[in-house]
Amino acid sequence: MKGMVLCDRGIEDIVKSDIKEIIGRESKLFSGFLVFNFEDNEELCRLAYLCQSIRKVLVLLDDFKFQTQEYIITRAGKLRLGEWLDKEKSFKVEALAHSDINSGDLKGRIGKSIIDNIKGHKQRVNLDNPDVVVFAFINKNRAFLGIDFSGKDIGKREYRIFSAPKNIKSTIAYAMTRLSGFKRGDTLVDPFCLSGSVVIEAALYENSFSPHYFDKNSFLFNKLLRFDFEKADKETTKSKGSIFGLDEQFRNIDSSRKNAKIAGINKAINFSRLNVEWLDTKFEKGSVDRVVTCMPNITRYSNEKEILKIYREFFYQAAFVLSKKGSIVICTTNTKKIAEEAKKNKFKLDAKKEVWQGKQKLALVKFVK
Repeated sequence: MKGMVLCDRGIEDIVKSDIKEIIGRESKLFSGFLVFNFEDNEELCRLAYLCQSIRKVLVLLDDFKFQTQEYIITRAGKLRLGEWLDKEKSFKVEALAHSDINSGDLKGRIGKSIIDNIKGHKQRVNLDNPDVVVFAFINKNRAFLGIDFSGKDIGKREYRIFSAPKNIKSTIAYAMTRLSGFKRGDTLVDPFCLSGSVVIEAALYENSFSPHYFDKNSFLFNKLLRFDFEKADKETTKSKGSIFGLDEQFRNIDSSRKNAKIAGINKAINFSRLNVEWLDTKFEKGSVDRVVTCMPNITRYSNEKEILKIYREFFYQAAFVLSKKGSIVICTTNTKKIAEEAKKNKFKLDAKKEVWQGKQKLALVKFVK
């Protein structure tokens, strides 16, 4: 059998590593999605529940190239859905199209084609609370049809109640921690933690704690099979509290604490109100393994001199607290300016990754000593 996951563009390599770690499967990368083989549907449940980098999980039933929308409709009508649908179950169709095709029109026509091709009974439809969701993903001239196991965008986090300006998506925050080389037991610091996404995602990963621990019932796969959540939760560990979320604004620290508590991971994170210029008073020389953060960006509305001053102070402090084999990962739209300040403090660029938050392109840049 084949499985498929959707993800944010630019973090496919992180997702590939996650799939290998969580279910032991190799996967093939595409822009914004990955495909892999699996043997048991429980593998997809486990992936949906534990993986921090993906947005949707599907059982892939068919994939093909097409020239016309009519061909997609025809192929959809030929799907073998006997394992998933019967006269007692209801369904609906969802569609996501990265092409000129209208998703609303497509899902309606696919639904009709499926109903017309089911023999022996009139297939029930429920647009509000279906038992099964047939998902159509269109990527340019290629179509993927499958059964949605997640039923929602699992890249969104229920803990993100208290927000801050210029937040990044939790999936990107998680990708930043993995890009840094963060391992369980490392000391990780975010000196501009905003609403806490980076440190929360790092703590969830370090403790093998699902980001969906408190919303298990929301998964669509619960209507398809019985998954042993308790067994998955037994893998949870308790870290030593070596993750630090810092910010000079109290409102950001307060928001971060509240979000971490909602996520159920607050005891694994140390929060403090601290200006970046005082990092060397909180951490000993060479005691930090990873610095992962979202730096203030230079825009036409910002004070460039003030932000450049923050960049200089940040790298000056990082040069002191970071270990010899440590790393820095920054999410920014000002790669050139940041790289210039990093070089002045003898940091070298180790990796650069372009990621997409909706239609906004961001850069994740990694520096080492």
